[in-house]
Amino acid sequence: MDIRLTMLLTWATVSTIFGTVALGLWIWARPGRAAIVGAREVERPVRRGELITLPLTLEEADAEAAERLAETLAARALAQDPTLAHAEVVDASGHRVLRLARNATPRVIALPEVLHEPHLARRHAPSPVRPGAGGGAPPRALEPAAPDTPPPPIEPLGGRPAAARYRLPPQVHALLVDPRDHVDLVRAILTAAGDTVTRRGDLIDAGDVAIVVVPVEDDAERALGYGYLRLQSTPAPTKVLLHLGYVPPEILTRHRAAAPAVHHADGRTIQQLADAVAVGLDPRALLLP
Repeated sequence: MDIRLTMLLTWATVSTIFGTVALGLWIWARPGRAAIVGAREVERPVRRGELITLPLTLEEADAEAAERLAETLAARALAQDPTLAHAEVVDASGHRVLRLARNATPRVIALPEVLHEPHLARRHAPSPVRPGAGGGAPPRALEPAAPDTPPPPIEPLGGRPAAARYRLPPQVHALLVDPRDHVDLVRAILTAAGDTVTRRGDLIDAGDVAIVVVPVEDDAERALGYGYLRLQSTPAPTKVLLHLGYVPPEILTRHRAAAPAVHHADGRTIQQLADAVAVGLDPRALLLP
């Protein structure tokens, strides 16, 4: 009886080991794994405290793009670490690109003049009988309102091509197929950086990063839900939902809590990716967590 029990336990142990090894091999070689492992390694900025070092020198880079990119990295560092008083960005040679200090002065909210309405000064015991009897100032005669002036016309979103709304380096312009398409614009930016990019409709696969570009018009909840479902079809470990349009903060907070693996970005991210290409940095470095 003891021999049979020993053989049974031995067989169960060996089966468990072989099953675990087989499962590990299947996970390693599952579809899409080769594309992720074979992707070009991303050189990312390194932050040590208040110092952010770019993995390149900016001797021949676009100065405006480098300053915008450095400001983005410094602002991100200040937002992630509330103990920092300032953040400094340098390139690989130690040259300072930008130093950004935290604004310790509370911002003064000023109301426009059109919101100020004339009114009587408050008194603890105003007289309801006649003006000025209770110490209050007599009412002033209001000046006639100025005739309404029509507001300046608002340019519709579809009035300009997508590529015309951003400052793009020449190598991105050369790869554009449809300047009116935001998805093609993101594809051209990642391709200009030397990444292997595959587009499937509004979904872009770039090695270990997948980006879905979703326009937000009336229903932000539905747009973000659609983008989340699109990202589930890719094996990329880093999933970015780039929404074009306004998303209420409460909806954005709810979606981030429900799907923390999905990173959210807006239209400003496109300019940041283009600036990374202009200075020679892989734009995926701004998307990876």
